[in-house]
Amino acid sequence: MKGVKRTMPAKISVLGLYKYNRSLFDNMRIPSQMDKSALINYIIQECADLEVLIPDPDTLEVMLESWSISRLHSWERLYESTIQEYNMIHNYDRYEDWTDTGHGTGTGKSSGTLGKAAYNNESPVLAEKTDSQTENTTSTSGTHSGHMYGNIGVTTAAQMLTEERKLAEYDIYQTITDEFKRKFCVCVY
Repeated sequence: MKGVKRTMPAKISVLGLYKYNRSLFDNMRIPSQMDKSALINYIIQECADLEVLIPDPDTLEVMLESWSISRLHSWERLYESTIQEYNMIHNYDRYEDWTDTGHGTGTGKSSGTLGKAAYNNESPVLAEKTDSQTENTTSTSGTHSGHMYGNIGVTTAAQMLTEERKLAEYDIYQTITDEFKRKFCVCVY
């Protein structure tokens, strides 16, 4: 119909904006090891029908970039914590390197008397007297390293395994999606 003005729908959803502007998430920053398309799909799946707080796709694209830059360091730390190698039942793991150095100086004095007796004389006669003095300086150095690890008994192995299972359930994609939802969506159900 001619003369009829088209209006925006009252509710603009995440999926609707994404269909309108496929580059909506292009400038969003995430940890480099993560799969960006998987994250975008996850956000769309979780938030598809939710209304967005910023209905203008160009403005939302800029806001997504700015927000993700401000959160990137935290997300990288969270991601790194999920891939750390460790022994799940050790709560103590320490590496040490040290060098021992020692110096010593010593002075010694000795003296001796040598007596000789003739074959037909029972009393020895002083034949020789010696005095000597020595001085020694020593230096020692040694490098050592050590690795101490295990369970120091504060937490039982069973408790640590329970915590490990909780960590195994952690999902960085879900964390970022939840942050997106709180930041950019109207969450009134």
